[in-house]
Amino acid sequence: MILFIAGNFPQMADPELEEECHDFVVDQLGEYNRLVSFFYKKGTETVMMVKEKIENN
Repeated sequence: MILFIAGNFPQMADPELEEECHDFVVDQLGEYNRLVSFFYKKGTETVMMVKEKIENN
């Protein structure tokens, strides 16, 4: 089963919390998929920043 996490969660505003969420979900499920709403520009930017950081490491 693929779980897509969606919503305006508090971690979207904090890169460290978003990365912790990523790590937790990957440990539990093996992959992390995140739906974002472009209505929440700051949250979308945070998710994309964490995505790029993880992909480049």
